Amino acid sequence: MKIAFYILWIISFSSLHSAEKSYPDGHGSQIILPYGDLSFADRVVSFDKKSSYQTKNHEVNRSLGVADRKSLSLTCGGVLVLAFDDNVLVDIDGNDLHVFERGHKVEKTFLSISTDGKIWIDIGEVEGGKAEVDISAFVNKNESFSFVRLTDLKSACKGPYAGADIDAVAAIGSQIKLSLSSAVLFDLNSYTLKSKAHKIIHDLLQKDDYKEMKLHIEGHTDSIGTKAYNQKLSLNRANAVRRYLLEHEGFSVERITTVGYGELKPLVPNSTKEQRAKNRRVELFFKR
Repeated sequence: MKIAFYILWIISFSSLHSAEKSYPDGHGSQIILPYGDLSFADRVVSFDKKSSYQTKNHEVNRSLGVADRKSLSLTCGGVLVLAFDDNVLVDIDGNDLHVFERGHKVEKTFLSISTDGKIWIDIGEVEGGKAEVDISAFVNKNESFSFVRLTDLKSACKGPYAGADIDAVAAIGSQIKLSLSSAVLFDLNSYTLKSKAHKIIHDLLQKDDYKEMKLHIEGHTDSIGTKAYNQKLSLNRANAVRRYLLEHEGFSVERITTVGYGELKPLVPNSTKEQRAKNRRVELFFKR
């Protein structure tokens, strides 16, 4: 995989701009999302359809992006897993997540959340009449979650629109996530920032009021090498980005925290050279 690809991958994040925005909640009221369109789930990880139906609302992408009154019917007992790619779900004061469900019936789902799509935390029942969810009783303040799982609870199994009708899922409690490939930041096994990485990071941070936000930096590696070595390398890389931001971008020390996860949180299996490259990264999480 060529370096040019990584540069494009990083620069694509520079188009992100967060702005508070109000949306119809599907039940006659409005809901305010602090990061606007960025708040919505971006990707369908999987959809386990449990029954057949003939309507057009079997397209999984109907559950993605900004709520637009086009929904995915989960089917009776169906399971939908969604991912946030450019932001993460976090616990804030009050409600943290909103499920935009359409239709005349109040159809129940069971909500679970995950950091990695493997280990799940069960939150409980969600229904159309109570679509806002507070996750505070189930998580720690410093945790972030990229995956949401909705399981239909079979409260409406008859007819062509069986199951809950999911239009969109949005994080009210949210952090902006910027993912930087290690290939453009560092040489192999190094934690000294390349000179060209300075400009990439600088340009990336010009699109929003990032300096006024709290920042958490995570370092990640592939699985080559020992776990101890990878953990140390990932932390050193996270700290290298932190030092650059403090010395050259005007960030304040009290606003930044760092952690190195080594190989513990891969984006994809470390089974090929290309997949290992995706796992070597530094991620920046910004929160107002």
